[in-house]
Amino acid sequence: KTSFVDDIKILLSPAAAPALANGSFETPVLSGGSGAYVYNPTGAGWNFASNSGMQRNGSAWAAANAPEGSQTAFLQGYSGGVGSISQDASFGAGTYKVQFQAAQRAGQLQPIQVKVDGANVGSTITPTSSSFATYTSADFTVAAGNHTISLAATDGSGDKSSMVDDVRIVIAAPSAAPSLTNGGFETPVLSGGAYVYNPTGAGWSFAASSGMQRNGSAWAAANAPEGSQTAFLQGNGNAGSISQSVSFAAGTYKVQFQAAQRAGQLQPIQVEVDGVNVGSAITPASNSFALYSSANFIVTAGNHTVLLAATDAAGDKSSFVDDIKIF
Repeated sequence: KTSFVDDIKILLSPAAAPALANGSFETPVLSGGSGAYVYNPTGAGWNFASNSGMQRNGSAWAAANAPEGSQTAFLQGYSGGVGSISQDASFGAGTYKVQFQAAQRAGQLQPIQVKVDGANVGSTITPTSSSFATYTSADFTVAAGNHTISLAATDGSGDKSSMVDDVRIVIAAPSAAPSLTNGGFETPVLSGGAYVYNPTGAGWSFAASSGMQRNGSAWAAANAPEGSQTAFLQGNGNAGSISQSVSFAAGTYKVQFQAAQRAGQLQPIQVEVDGVNVGSAITPASNSFALYSSANFIVTAGNHTVLLAATDAAGDKSSFVDDIKIF
């Protein structure tokens, strides 16, 4: 009995989402009964500010029972002051969202704003009833390191509160990676053995000593691994580059491409996004095409410019590039 296997790849798995300390507000344990609430507690893993605190099932806040454990936080707007809670967490680079349970206090409407490092994450979230329900922030993208998560009341007029429990950070569902136009350089179609510097109508912006060549051209490249044409990046006193503006969803990506030397020449290739180097330059190891990947990079939602550039302008040295994709 036999099985056939092909196209084996190792894919990047998202890092685990950071765990928040005391996300369900069970510490410190408050005594039971109608008086079991406290403003700005310490030792809870959170920083409580202004009109914020914790309450236990059956307290004078008349909240629905906590959906997780026996205690919740409250975010109150009162006398112009709005309560907030915050916590630092250690993130891996990636795209996340904040998920939590929330409820009104006795029909009061107190919108909650999620923030990361002081910046609003999407619009405010207003609990729709006095029963707890699950709410989720908009996606946000962070670099690796410590970042501050906060939830804050937003209406300081009158006495209005929302209850919060079971706060978590979750990994956002990955968006589809954007598709590059003409990543295989099959357009425009060159005649057999032809090559051209700085072609137009190819979906790419070609600059300096860069262009396209077809199998059998004077560039003596190995046959294209995808289709019949490749790009070339030449250093000949003027290092060539190719670039394209791409619409991204917020997230973490990398650029993957096939590359080869020209007749043993060493021409390192630098991947850039919006003019910033993504990792170190990549040098094709031989004149046979092989698969290479950039380091990871993080972008916000919107258009960003992806560029591949030759880095050695001394002498006549070239690398061939084909089948460029974003993952």
